[in-house]
Formats: sequence, C-alpha cells, structure tokens
Amino acid sequence: RLLVEQRVPTPATSDALVASMVDMVGHLIAAAPSRPVSIGAGIAGHIGLDGVAVQAANTPMAVGVDLVSPLREAFGLPVRLDNDANVVALAAHRELAPDARALVAVTFGTGIGGGLVLDGALWRGAAGLAGEPGHMIVAADGPRCRCGQSGCWEAVASGNALGEAARAAVRCGDAPWLAAAGESAGRLDGQTVVEGLRADAEDARRVWRGWTRWVAIGLANLVQLIDPDVIVLGGGVSAAGDLLIRPVREHLDSMSLALEARSVRLECAPGGPAAGVVGAALVGGIGRV
Repeated sequence: RLLVEQRVPTPATSDALVASMVDMVGHLIAAAPSRPVSIGAGIAGHIGLDGVAVQAANTPMAVGVDLVSPLREAFGLPVRLDNDANVVALAAHRELAPDARALVAVTFGTGIGGGLVLDGALWRGAAGLAGEPGHMIVAADGPRCRCGQSGCWEAVASGNALGEAARAAVRCGDAPWLAAAGESAGRLDGQTVVEGLRADAEDARRVWRGWTRWVAIGLANLVQLIDPDVIVLGGGVSAAGDLLIRPVREHLDSMSLALEARSVRLECAPGGPAAGVVGAALVGGIGRV
C-alpha cells in the first residue's frame, strides 16, 4: 500500500542527485505514519554486485557514485539499492506470478530496463548486469542511441522513442490531432500519444501501432532466448493497460513460434508506473536477492 508519494525532477549532477535523494527520503520519513525500518531504492542503469552503477546511458550522473552511504549516514537505517527494472521484476513476481518459473520484466521510460526472476530469484549474471535488454541491437542501421551504438532496442521502443515518433509524424504534416494536442499542452510525448488513443485519434493510433511493433520485436527475441512464462511491461506507458497489451500481443504472436507465443502470459506491471516503488520497498526489506 502506497502511503506517501513525492516526485522531483532528475538532477543533472552527482552531488545534486545525492542531495535530492537525501531530501526526498527525509520528506517521506517525516510524512510516514511510523518510522521505517529500512530504505530501499531502485535506480536506472547497470548496477554492479557492489550496488554501484557501473553504466547508465540515461543517468550518467549516477555512475560510480556511492548513493547508499549518504542515506545510511543521514537516517541511521539499512539502505539497499538495486536496478529500477529489477525492483519492478520483484514486485511483479510477488504480486502477479509467484509461481512463475521464468518472469521477464521490461520497463519503458527514458530508456528500456529489464529484470529476470528465474525459479523465484533475480538472475544477475557474472557481474550483476544480466537482464538488461535495452541495448541489444534490433535494427543495425537504426537511429543512434544515447549509449553511442546504433539500432538499440531503446532507441526505437523506449518511452522517449514513442515521443520522438509522434514528433516525427507531426513534422511530416500528417498528424493533426497530435499537432494540436502538443501545441495546446506545450509538450508532445508518449503520454500525449496515449491521450490520443483514448480520444480515438487516427494519427495517435498509427504512431502507437508502429511503436508497439518495435516493442514486440524486442520481446520476441527475449521469448526465443529465455522461454518465459510471464512477461511484465512497466514504466510510464504501462498505465495504458489493455491499450498496450493488445497490440503488443498481436505483434508478438506474429513474430514468435506458435508454441512459444501461446504459452507466454503478458501483463502490465502491478500498480502501473508505481510498481518500482513497491519493488524498492521489497528490496529494502529483504536486501539484494
């Protein structure tokens, strides 16, 4: 149960990130009905076995920074940090599929993150970096990714990529609803596209259809490689619910072998975009698993 919530912009520097985390945790502790016994956090990027980010294309200010000690020293509580998609995977396993043998969680936001729960435990790999599919190549001649490669999955299927697809459609002059909505709201992003779907705007449906195909291309590769019984989609776009699941399911069924596609259960993360908060609380309570 979510008791207190706070949202702040992502800081641009390492020092500002540490200060922001300390301030936010202090606010949450002060607003909570009772004092917590531990602190759990999820952060984007490849988190090594020591709990420090070793690579983070979309949050470079966190790389190599000790985020645990400042929180521990400020509040005198145990602190546990993990990858943001890993904590979503933990939440999904507990809330949606506790009996799943192989659960894949994929988060779509600024980039794409992933987490694997195999036989009830997070699979971390040799260096703690397993389950991160955002930078697998799905289009060798595709757009350049923030990591420096071309054709990464997150370059074509992240939440940011959805917004870019909408802006590209507007620049081409064939997206009147999106153009008007973007001008009215002062922004044109993935959330705008979802609003267009709910308004039954044809141009929003067209952009969404193309983007969900890229989502399914990456998932089809994961299906072939991992043979999951459950795939959970998280991040901001997961708030779209069935509007997301239905087209991804259709694309996925057309790309995977019949037996594999039929056996995979596709779900949105429990609690939608807040799934990571639930997972972080689990990490705080049980540690890195």
